[in-house]
Amino acid sequence: MPAGGRASERAGGAQGGSCFLNNYRGGGIGDFGATLFEHLQAGGFPLELVETRLDGRGLMGQRRRIRRAPGPLVANVGLTAWGASGPRNFLGFAAIGGRARSGRPTIALVHHAIEMFQLSETGYPISRLVRWGAHRALRSLRGCDLVVFSPRLRDLLKSSYGARSIWLTPMPSGAPRRDPTDAGRWKVVTAGYLAPYKGLETFLDVAGRLRGSADFSLVGRPHAVLSRRPEFAALSQHWLDRARSEGVSTPGFLPPAELDRALAGRTIGLLPYTSASGASASFGLFAERGVPVVTSDLPEFRYLADQGAGVVVTPPGGEAAAGAVEGLLRDPRRWSELADRQVAFAREHSWERFVAALAQRFPALRASG
Repeated sequence: MPAGGRASERAGGAQGGSCFLNNYRGGGIGDFGATLFEHLQAGGFPLELVETRLDGRGLMGQRRRIRRAPGPLVANVGLTAWGASGPRNFLGFAAIGGRARSGRPTIALVHHAIEMFQLSETGYPISRLVRWGAHRALRSLRGCDLVVFSPRLRDLLKSSYGARSIWLTPMPSGAPRRDPTDAGRWKVVTAGYLAPYKGLETFLDVAGRLRGSADFSLVGRPHAVLSRRPEFAALSQHWLDRARSEGVSTPGFLPPAELDRALAGRTIGLLPYTSASGASASFGLFAERGVPVVTSDLPEFRYLADQGAGVVVTPPGGEAAAGAVEGLLRDPRRWSELADRQVAFAREHSWERFVAALAQRFPALRASG
């Protein structure tokens, strides 16, 4: 765990008995949770930070903390929060659900369910036993107050998991900002950790089709859990090799200030996902920077478009995505309109508003502050 996390644990634990359980960092869920924790602290909520580990170490101690914390628990964990081990994750989720069943305030931010995955695109084998265990693990949270970012996930949790308290909201964004420069060379960027469902082959196909019309960049690094598998490591290397052959830059992970520069000016985000299992944290990176996004036609992206985001939803495949990107390259006014919508969307769904709404919906959390 990072040193800052340890300091936060001591500070939060000293002030109160509320606990924030976060996924390990280095992936979308854990990085989202780290940002949420910072905003909860800024809002005056004294939470003890507990972070899972990719290797699963510390699970039993974390289970004790989860059970014994006298105040509310906020849990932000994915199905591999304690690494690739099914039994470890089952035990972790069971501890969270056990708190809720005992009547103690428990808020769980749920990012996906096993039924939403296209199993051929996960990057690792999923047996029937794993599917059963993942379903049972998530089902143990049905008594918690759940927060989700996908209408499809909300409906699934109601129909197949028996969940009763579910708050659906777009994933929050950082402070909206937009580089006013609308001149210079066009850029087309995809961002986020590398994984099969991200549609990277489609992105690279678009880069080949529109080569010379814009500068293409693939920003991100391979998924931490998947990278331990030789097959996925080889697939990641294939993507990087093909990117170089298509003239696509691969800067890897970029901290916020560097990402600001990478997305400044006339930039189009491209998220041609072939499937989704909840929501796209990568979308928020573009929204808060006022970057219009071309996406594949998935319910999660249609939901964002319906909420007012600057999104162009396209049919699957490289031809449709390339056509949508090219349309924006040729219509700067349309691009600018979508950029304005992204800024307005980020302002409407800011972290500050999300935290305020979280506290309003769950009075026990507000009382802990």
